[in-house]
Amino acid sequence: MALREAQLAAVAQVVGTSERAAQYSDIFEQLLCETQDNDTALIESVDTFVRHAVLDRVNTTGAGLLVGRHVLADMRAKLLRAHQTPSHTLASSCMFIQALQCILIPCESSATLWDDELVAFRLLLAKQHEALSQWKDAAQVLQSITPDAARRAPDTSWAQLSVWIARLWLQVPCLSQAEHALKRANTAIHAERENEVLVQELWICQARVFAAQHRYYDAAARYMDLWYASSSADVSAVQLASLYALFAPPSIQRTHMLTQILRDPCSSTWPFVQVLRKASEGRFLGACDVKAVSPYVDDHLQTDGLHVWAEHNICAAARVFSRVSLPVLAELVGLGNDVDACESAVARLIVQGKLPTECRIDQVTYAVYLGDEPKNAAWNSRISTSLNELDAAHALLTVSSAGLP
Repeated sequence: MALREAQLAAVAQVVGTSERAAQYSDIFEQLLCETQDNDTALIESVDTFVRHAVLDRVNTTGAGLLVGRHVLADMRAKLLRAHQTPSHTLASSCMFIQALQCILIPCESSATLWDDELVAFRLLLAKQHEALSQWKDAAQVLQSITPDAARRAPDTSWAQLSVWIARLWLQVPCLSQAEHALKRANTAIHAERENEVLVQELWICQARVFAAQHRYYDAAARYMDLWYASSSADVSAVQLASLYALFAPPSIQRTHMLTQILRDPCSSTWPFVQVLRKASEGRFLGACDVKAVSPYVDDHLQTDGLHVWAEHNICAAARVFSRVSLPVLAELVGLGNDVDACESAVARLIVQGKLPTECRIDQVTYAVYLGDEPKNAAWNSRISTSLNELDAAHALLTVSSAGLP
């Protein structure tokens, strides 16, 4: 090791920058060959090389900066080639990560000098962490890249980097960090709006964040955007849109979205298409409907769905009943004996304006008035007339059949 330090110190005395850079390159190549089967020696040698070649004062000031930058670029190329050689110790991802960190950690103290050159090392390191499912480590490495350095880098951009970071934080998962990265990506994406793949990846990340925040209608809308934008008519996107719309709170927009989805021919092949049709028509959703969609949604969506579907069923009940007791309504909408939850749901829907304006809760009689009496009387009159006509038709059929031989 002392011999190596003396050799590097001698190279530092070379006046010509091109010759000095060439000698550094030869020494590093020799270093990788001599330590290709010795993990400890390799890491120690790389550390020594960085301190005496890259960080030596002669290579951090004046024209020497060009040497330092050339050495870093040369190191990256040689390390990557060694990593791709099966017989070399750097073929191991763990060893490759250690070697990259051995370069990055000391150089980061002088990040202003090597900001652009270190981007390539950080990208390599992030890819290695991601390959080993070390999502958090990968995201933190990428976050150390400055916006200006990312914009100057040939292999990435600030928008691509932000989307990548968001995707990694979603894998951790860390919702707050993912949302923060998406805000940066949403600002930067305007410079790359022609990059359809990147834009669609951004939308997928946004939809996942919306879903994690229980904003199911927003998640469905993002998947609808993907469906419209996809040139290959992505069936998975529209299917996800339909499921999130199904679990979104009742609204005119939700009904419109479900109607749009049902117009697509591919929806007729889905096992839960009847549930979508019932939801779009404002009909009651019951236990059999929950069973039909349960294989296609996760547990937390099903849990949220019980309350959302209760609200949907309350809106459906408002089209049929003018007055109903709270215990009966709770049982009818799928809340069982949880009368308090039913009362809260009705109150919430009244405040949101999703029930008729005359709707009210009578806490004395423990009943919910869902419609006005005159309207209900007209409704009952039409039902009564229809039933009388049905009885008359039945009587005629009975008489006719009695006269047959």
